[in-house]
Amino acid sequence: MSDPRRVLVVANVTATSPTLQTQLQRLSAEAPTHFTLLVPASSGAGDRSLTWEENEVWHHAEANMNRAVERLRAAGLDVEGRVGAPDPVNAVNDLLLTEHFELLVVSTLPEHRSPWLGASLPDRLAEETGLDVLHVISQEERSTVSG
Repeated sequence: MSDPRRVLVVANVTATSPTLQTQLQRLSAEAPTHFTLLVPASSGAGDRSLTWEENEVWHHAEANMNRAVERLRAAGLDVEGRVGAPDPVNAVNDLLLTEHFELLVVSTLPEHRSPWLGASLPDRLAEETGLDVLHVISQEERSTVSG
């Protein structure tokens, strides 16, 4: 039996969205898959993040990641979670220094609400990493956002 394919999932406020979960379940149904959920340590809270302490932002990201991992595991997925650098490109590049992935899933808010899409994150990550990128447009769940 071969090793499961390894998929890196990058999400912040959409990490617990049903849309993302559905896409990951679809990937898992195609072939045995191990997911690593990477949540950048940014607040995802717009202007309020300017007043947050770095420690508070990290704990917020960690709590969001833990909630998402718990939900995804409950849905039958093989997943582990990580918190990374505030900038998602740096967070991905840091993880790629020590781990190998076959696919990158980027979960963002819809275009009019997503700073990541404003920065062309899916395209930038595809170009910088050389990985295929699956872009999932999700909605945030109110319970994952503080403030």
